[in-house]
Amino acid sequence: MRRQNKFSLILLLIFSQSLTAQFVKIPGTLKNIAVGKQNGQLVVYGIHPNTSIYKYSPSTTPAPWAPIQNPYRINQIDVGGDGTLMGINMAGVKNTFKYDPNNNQWLPTNLTSEQIALNSQKLIIPLAKNFVVFESNNNGMSAFPISTNKFSYIATSKKVGERLILGINRQDNKIYKHQGGKIWTLFSSTTDLKKISVGSAQNIWGINTQGNLVKWNSSTWIKQETNMQSFKDLSVNDDGIVFCVTNNGEIFANLSAPVPQQTIQNPETQTTNESIQISQTPVTNDINLKTKINEQSEEIAQLKQEQTQQKQEIEDLKQKITNIDSTIQTQQQSVIQAQQLEAQQAQQLAAQQAQQVAAQKLATQQAAKLENE
Repeated sequence: MRRQNKFSLILLLIFSQSLTAQFVKIPGTLKNIAVGKQNGQLVVYGIHPNTSIYKYSPSTTPAPWAPIQNPYRINQIDVGGDGTLMGINMAGVKNTFKYDPNNNQWLPTNLTSEQIALNSQKLIIPLAKNFVVFESNNNGMSAFPISTNKFSYIATSKKVGERLILGINRQDNKIYKHQGGKIWTLFSSTTDLKKISVGSAQNIWGINTQGNLVKWNSSTWIKQETNMQSFKDLSVNDDGIVFCVTNNGEIFANLSAPVPQQTIQNPETQTTNESIQISQTPVTNDINLKTKINEQSEEIAQLKQEQTQQKQEIEDLKQKITNIDSTIQTQQQSVIQAQQLEAQQAQQLAAQQAQQVAAQKLATQQAAKLENE
């Protein structure tokens, strides 16, 4: 009971920390958003509900939504930290394509997937139809599996060269981190996230099942109190710039990094930007609060370590039981073999005794015959 109260206190303290971020409304309507970088500058791509694809680049003046052809009816996209853009079409096979910006065309790759996540052209993470995670490090020409468990959603860091791959497990809905090979370790025990986006290890955001924005603070997810509608998609780059899309298709971007506030000539709509605040209730005595959180975090870490040790002890005990069972089976087989050998020897002895009796009887008969003669 004491530990449960401490865990409750930790959650209360963490969720009451101060956090403020400003968002600006971006003109347009989208259903899917992808944020990355191209030549060191912010680059954003989006898919309209009618499957039209647009590019938005605030580094240019004015910052337009420029249309990109979509002959393959691509329905999901992602862009890496090097500007590599890839997408998946709506067909049953769900082929994966790579965008060629020089010729404004989509080129087919050898990948088929349900979802695609990009770090760069050297690290592409497709989620296969059977929900197994793959990795491609040769521009999508081939891929190899990096999971045995199945995942419903994946995300990889947009920081080029940083290997951080997260996935939402289909079985328990918890978030796991790829550790190499086919090994994944628990990243967060939260089970109510439906989407995550990783700009870098310091910039991880998500959307929970209620449509709320949440942000990872290195130990837990912090809910972002907003007056906006619930969200259905988001994307963040390694600079911490977040673009998100509401259930109604409205677009918002945070201003923690410079995003020009200007009218954008979107083919779908033209409006002026609106700024909005995202904030949480501030709490006094921050120093004491952080001290308490650190103390409780250390206790949680200790408890987790004890739990890990107990699990290992249980596994060792199971192995010992298995070894004992194996030894018992071996001994039982030896006893059975000895009994069988003993029975064989008894049969042989009985046969020999019968032969001796028969021989003695024959000898007696022959002796009696000789006497009569």
